[in-house]
Amino acid sequence: MKESTELQSTMDRALAFAHAALEQCTPEFIIIAMRETKAALARLRHSHALPLALGDAHGLIERLGHLRAVLGLLERRLLGVGYAS
Repeated sequence: MKESTELQSTMDRALAFAHAALEQCTPEFIIIAMRETKAALARLRHSHALPLALGDAHGLIERLGHLRAVLGLLERRLLGVGYAS
């Protein structure tokens, strides 16, 4: 399950940087958030054959959903659509 833990850590890291980019909307934070998200999604894509416990799989799905939501907020903020500062 070490691989599962590393995958969760990668997702958590991407999520943390996405939150940081939302808080500090600077080009540097946005670039780092996008880079970390790409790395997390690539790792997730390559681990499709990884045996996961049901709880671990559920946790990854929750993290992915949260990451998607935060990136959606960031995108709307950057576009100035429906976001109150």
